Amino acid sequence: MLTAVLGACSSDEGGATPEPPQPGETTVTFSKRYNEGLTFYSNILGQQVTYNILLPEEYLTDAERHFDVVYLFHGYGDKASSWGPGHFDISTVEGRARAAGKVRPLIYVMPDGGNSYFVNRYDGSYRYMDMLVDELVPAIDALLRTNATASSRAVAGYSMGGFGALAVASKHPETFSTCIGLSPSLNTDEQYKTLGSWDNQWGSVFGGYGTTGQPRLTSHYINLCPLHFFADNPAQYSSVGYFIDCGDDEERLYIGNGELHSLMRDNNVAHEYRVRNGAHTTAYWREGLTEGLAFFESRLSGAAYPLDEEPADATAAPAARTVGSASLYVGTGCKLNASTHIIYCELGTGAASLTPDDVAAALGSLLAGRNVALAVVKADANFTPEELFSAVEADLGLSNGDSHRQIMIYGTTSGRLAAYAFAGAEAGGFYAEDADYTIPAGAQFKARTYAVGISDMGTNYKAALAMYCALRDAGAPCQYRVRNGRDNLISASNGFLQLSEFMNLPIR
Repeated sequence: MLTAVLGACSSDEGGATPEPPQPGETTVTFSKRYNEGLTFYSNILGQQVTYNILLPEEYLTDAERHFDVVYLFHGYGDKASSWGPGHFDISTVEGRARAAGKVRPLIYVMPDGGNSYFVNRYDGSYRYMDMLVDELVPAIDALLRTNATASSRAVAGYSMGGFGALAVASKHPETFSTCIGLSPSLNTDEQYKTLGSWDNQWGSVFGGYGTTGQPRLTSHYINLCPLHFFADNPAQYSSVGYFIDCGDDEERLYIGNGELHSLMRDNNVAHEYRVRNGAHTTAYWREGLTEGLAFFESRLSGAAYPLDEEPADATAAPAARTVGSASLYVGTGCKLNASTHIIYCELGTGAASLTPDDVAAALGSLLAGRNVALAVVKADANFTPEELFSAVEADLGLSNGDSHRQIMIYGTTSGRLAAYAFAGAEAGGFYAEDADYTIPAGAQFKARTYAVGISDMGTNYKAALAMYCALRDAGAPCQYRVRNGRDNLISASNGFLQLSEFMNLPIR
């Protein structure tokens, strides 16, 4: 018998609250889309559980149609209503995603998880994950016209809810096929050992209450933490599709999420990973959920999730001339005056096997519209930075100095230009695209800006994260982007173009 009970509802859409289901009923008729304050009694928890639902308009107008379902997990200190109007506003996010053609009509279920991390408590006294899988999901399938299969269900969450989404989907692939983690609350082991407020936020859930250091890393925590369990028989997670997104301005979670990406790459756990500009904010998560829903749509439809796009830049690159060891490109936007900047690019080896012409093609629109020249040198060429600068700038008749030099590196490189950039050069900027370079101890950070970019399938994912973390540790002005893409020419071209957006270059 269905034990769900419908409580008081609030919505900006009219309609009366339906009567509670009677014994033998399998569904309840709803007259409005957003329904808040629904409850059912959990025998596992021994208490009422509150949840909200958002129905698509089609659910109200087509009594025969069944729908796929997304379970939404809120963050620490929030509750089910945090997904509603005035906060996350899931109705607006869902509406925009549908209007953009990113996702089909779906049912959204928003359970109240308290501060449980949506997992079972270490001492078994509060088995939230068991309740969710064994009671709530079956109750929703009985209450609503759902497609009641794992392939038709996704779980998505932000912050604490992102941790919960990763744990629940990974531990129960028989129930969920897709996981969308938005800034998941993932701290490294070293961070957990010293975090304040441990007892209130983590110790009461994972154990290690009242401790510091290694005792906090309990077996229960290790079993439920993605930074550990993806290293254990990774093939068991092959049926779940993972989409993870964490902003580059996060206070500390950028480290744990970056390490999660590396761990999943190391163990061949297929996933999508994004790092965009942003912090631990609702605005960031709205954008992330929109793309996460598109990822779920590709899983539902069976269509290949797009890995690459053609480069946005279609402007033809200027012809090159050889100056010393460099290929020099001077576009129509370059006026050769006191405002002119020069992008010096050291091109190492990578999966894309780029040529200087490829770099110039990727930056074609920049060369046509900005007062900038491009000098590309291969990493295996015989040069020093000083020789390169002298030859190129003499050829152009310029002596504009260090602040007009933009330093860019790609691939596995000898790092001569990179070493110059971290030896006290007050360059206009330093930009690394899928580069294998380690910032040395004692480095100086005097460039105006630093940017590190790579695709989520790029080769040097560990080096990219390490560079970004070193920049953050040094307090340097930096940007970090992990975008959708493969490790090929198109992806690298998109990366060069993305990095160029951070260059403060004069127009003509």
